[in-house]
Amino acid sequence: MTTLKTCFLLVLALSAWPAFAHPQWQPLELRFTASKSHERPATLQVDALFTAPDGRVMIMPAFWDGGERWGVRFAPTTPGTWTYQLRVSEGADPALAGSSGSFAVEPAASDNPLYRNGGFLKVAPSGRYLTYSDGTPFFWLGDTWWFCPSELCPIDESSSPKHASMFKAMVATRKAQGYSVAQMLFAGPQKPPGVLRRPQRWSEADVLFWQRMDGYVRHASEQGLLLVLGVGFSDFLDRAFPVDLRLLWRYLVARYGAYPVTWLITGEYNSENQDERVRKTDMLGRYLKQIDPYDRAMSVHPWQYGGDKRQAWSAPWLDFAMLQGAHGGYPPARIYQEAYAWQPVRPFLEDEANYEGIHEKNAEIIRTTAYRAIQSGSFGYTYGSHGLWYPIHSPEERIDHIDRWGRPLPWWEALEREGGRQMGHLRKFYESLPWWRLEPRPDAIETGAMASDPRLRVTVKADGDSLFVVHFPPGFPAQSDIRLKGMAVGEPYVTGWFDPRSGKFLKESTLRVDSPRILLPNKPDRADWVLLLRKPSTVH
Repeated sequence: MTTLKTCFLLVLALSAWPAFAHPQWQPLELRFTASKSHERPATLQVDALFTAPDGRVMIMPAFWDGGERWGVRFAPTTPGTWTYQLRVSEGADPALAGSSGSFAVEPAASDNPLYRNGGFLKVAPSGRYLTYSDGTPFFWLGDTWWFCPSELCPIDESSSPKHASMFKAMVATRKAQGYSVAQMLFAGPQKPPGVLRRPQRWSEADVLFWQRMDGYVRHASEQGLLLVLGVGFSDFLDRAFPVDLRLLWRYLVARYGAYPVTWLITGEYNSENQDERVRKTDMLGRYLKQIDPYDRAMSVHPWQYGGDKRQAWSAPWLDFAMLQGAHGGYPPARIYQEAYAWQPVRPFLEDEANYEGIHEKNAEIIRTTAYRAIQSGSFGYTYGSHGLWYPIHSPEERIDHIDRWGRPLPWWEALEREGGRQMGHLRKFYESLPWWRLEPRPDAIETGAMASDPRLRVTVKADGDSLFVVHFPPGFPAQSDIRLKGMAVGEPYVTGWFDPRSGKFLKESTLRVDSPRILLPNKPDRADWVLLLRKPSTVH
């Protein structure tokens, strides 16, 4: 029986079936009132045990929301009638202990893919890509907002005369451009000071901070943008005690774990290869796997590839590996080849390489970097724009440690860079194919003497002999003696050139394969192009 301390109106609404049934995969919130205000509420062990219609139990931590107020957020994973009961550490608070109730859940039926398919990412059985909760392949196209959420990236105001809300403008623009992910690290200056460091000492002012943060997660989720949440860069780990890190992450899981988000732990966890940072990261990875009832696929952001020793790659909690190709030019092919060959097999993602605007990196370089990574096995790509990864709020703003990477644009201009817009064409192209079945085939291409020039490296992905995707970098000659191996001899293939700048296909033609090494048609020009070759029966 639900106690009188439970939020009556919410439970009453949820008790009616089917008129007020809650949608599958979407977060619901239950409210509870403690018997008193506790001196260190974040240290109380309060959990909600949710029992599914099939008897399976999922345990979600509860969160303190100021004064005597407590909350539990939960996203049901299956339709039917669910029950819940609060569990409190012995003697902690009798008013919370034993609170219980039930609610009905209806099948998912949403235009938002995060709420239609389930936004708790999983590793596919092949170990090569991620899926939505229901197994639907998830194409990762991310943007980098490291210093969000914070006052550097407000949700209720804007430094641009064009936008009333900075954060909502960012979400709307990236959604329209076809992005599926935004990465945030709570790395900006925070108010009140220390809110992310000492949960044992949190006050009412700290709760106000988290209540403001709720708006970011809620808005992005409702718009269909999956948020990747971490906390700070590597030096944050230096300043935090292990007990506080666990309390902080328990609170993050409790407050945001019912939303379609995933966990990043921190940025550049192994910078300078400091053993203590690596140990704390491993501790948090194991802890998150223990307390997250959705067991969502999670990761940690590494240092640049020259210093990344991959300390977490064999950890049982690391579901997918991230790479940082850095900002000095095209990342070497070997880092992708080594990641693809890693055992045990795990998905990998190029997560930080050649942000647009850093060291004058332009759209051409950004496109080439992204296509090369995906062609080499990355299950998606994360873009970054100089002026947005660290938000710049006016054309005149100068920040030494940001300007040393090149002069950034103000955030609203950085949001509209050409390369960032063209990333949407990339996603649309791959999603027009069974992209999750494509495998890197570096052995399938013969480019002669040009193969020694890394700037002119041609990359191939294929699905058996039925489908081939060949990426040609800018500068590769329009006319060249380039051959492809592995196609079915004696069969016709439909060929088409895809323009990564406009997102359009040129007129298709037919090519009959008459030898094991087929001479490919000439490129339209010296710009970057993608050649698609498929058997007529292949879905496109």
